[in-house]
Amino acid sequence: MKKIVLLLTFFFLYNLGNSQLLTGSLIDEGRKMTSKFDFNLKGKYQGFQVFELTVNALGEVTSVKLIDTKDALISTPAKLLAIKELYKLTFDGATYFPKFQHVRIRMNYLK
Repeated sequence: MKKIVLLLTFFFLYNLGNSQLLTGSLIDEGRKMTSKFDFNLKGKYQGFQVFELTVNALGEVTSVKLIDTKDALISTPAKLLAIKELYKLTFDGATYFPKFQHVRIRMNYLK
């Protein structure tokens, strides 16, 4: 029984630590991501980048902006690859949500 509780606790903490939606009014509002998306891109680069997404009331991503952070990967090809993928994200949509909301996400690059 102790092993099961320990295992469940480990999986819960792992999911919290691996969260890629960092902060923003979209998270504060409680909107959920409806598309399945892997925040790990495989390619020639290793590192991470932080992006700010603007999401409309229907849940579509309308703009993507790179946020420069210390120790982040700064590569134009990697940035363009991530931006192309981030426009495919969708979130909960309804008429009672604000016209635009923002969320910061972290993209991981793996070799």
